[in-house]
Amino acid sequence: MTAPRNIQTTEDVICAAQWLADRRGEAFGAVVSTVKARFGISAVEAANAIELARQMRTLRRAFA
Repeated sequence: MTAPRNIQTTEDVICAAQWLADRRGEAFGAVVSTVKARFGISAVEAANAIELARQMRTLRRAFA
């Protein structure tokens, strides 16, 4: 088992993560590029948003 990443968040990263978490069933070609363009964030921030969205989906399933 690996330790969880320390995710650096900003308001834009959180918005991007929420947007991604709400679109779980949709297919994305290039998620990082899509999130970068839509929210005006860097590649590192996009990766953080993707990880945060994964965590959000996990918590939604656990507490649904």
